[in-house]
Amino acid sequence: MAKCTSCRKEFAVPFWKFATICPECRSTQAELQTKLNQLTPVFIVTPCLVGLNALVFCIMVAAGVSIMEPDLADLIHWGAGFGPLTLGPQPWRAVTSEFVHIGIIHILFNMWCLWSLGKLAERLMGNWNFLILYLLSGTCGSLVSVWRHPQLVTAGASGAIFGVAGGMIALLGMKKAQIPGTAMKQTLKSLLIFVGYNLLYGMRGGIDNAAHVGGLLSGALLGAFLPRRGSEAATAPGVITPPETSSESQDFSKFQVAAGALACLLLGGFGYVRHVHGPAATPQEAVELDLFRLRKEDRVNVSEAAKQLRAGQVDPAIEKLKKVSVNAPDSSAVQSILGEAYIQKKQYDAAIQVLRRAIALNPNDSTAHVDLGAALVESRQYDQAIDEFHTALRLDSRNADTHSNLGVALERKGDAKGALEEYGTASTLEPGNATFKKNYKRLSQQMKN
Repeated sequence: MAKCTSCRKEFAVPFWKFATICPECRSTQAELQTKLNQLTPVFIVTPCLVGLNALVFCIMVAAGVSIMEPDLADLIHWGAGFGPLTLGPQPWRAVTSEFVHIGIIHILFNMWCLWSLGKLAERLMGNWNFLILYLLSGTCGSLVSVWRHPQLVTAGASGAIFGVAGGMIALLGMKKAQIPGTAMKQTLKSLLIFVGYNLLYGMRGGIDNAAHVGGLLSGALLGAFLPRRGSEAATAPGVITPPETSSESQDFSKFQVAAGALACLLLGGFGYVRHVHGPAATPQEAVELDLFRLRKEDRVNVSEAAKQLRAGQVDPAIEKLKKVSVNAPDSSAVQSILGEAYIQKKQYDAAIQVLRRAIALNPNDSTAHVDLGAALVESRQYDQAIDEFHTALRLDSRNADTHSNLGVALERKGDAKGALEEYGTASTLEPGNATFKKNYKRLSQQMKN
């Protein structure tokens, strides 16, 4: 006796044969496959989507992107979602991010899910309906993701895959699919387990559950308006005749209206998210974007130089940054980091020169203004330093370090009262910083004496 993996019932099987499915379930599956082939004779959209995702990934790897752990800059270069760009000059990333994946494991898992779901979903929904639902729900997932996590780089087809799952749940739950009842119940149960498990697993962190939920809900919404199919016939390879009954025709029209309405909602939602988060990058995001635009070799040199600076290896860091500066003379981020290196080297005139160049390229880089102010303080140009710190505070008024640096400049200029106020503000913003408290206490005692 063997136990059927589908219905879990025992069935007789000769000892020389290997079987996992009982005759009844095998007959049901054959009947289901026949029905699916009648509904949609040509299975083409799912293979094309899997092929397109695989092609993009292969091209990325051939271009030098890591097959296991692509860096964020490479992902953005190839079309991943990123709030400052998606909500700014490149809204197309809401779609292209569905075809970019973060390593071989990511794409293999997603494509396995897409193939497994698509084999049934495309047959039940029809080629064009399936493609429309896939793209719209994936785009909706991307939009929800950028709304919830505008600072993160996001990529992958999972939002669209969850959309397909949501569409299938609605289709089967509303009994619109003309398939045997046993197969319908088993498939619906499997879909609910798939969705529930993956949403719970996504709560562990490191997974874009916002895209999953957005795709799932939009897919379920569209699935509720999918036409009830069952009487179509193919007139030519890949061509499905329009629904024959008035009921099916009305359902088909409803789906078109629902898809159009969702597309309009996505445009309105994009406008809302852009209004909430703003199309422009924050100062820190602008610096990160500037680094993302560098050539890969230059990005590696900047990263290594930053590590060397943290380790106190200033001279080799400066040499690397100078080489990058030659290759990317319009990069404000590189100039700003080079300025920090010159400050560590105590070459304040050189620091002032490159930091002013950085600010000319990006006036909203508050870090460059702070570093320039620090270099000017060391050069005893206190008035100019104070101006730079005030500019930095206009860009980021709650930066405790900037208030502390402004206090140093004011104290050295002789404005003890103004310095004490800035030290106090710094201590309030960062109560645990011992240096801020020490400066405030020291100056306060000096003023009392």
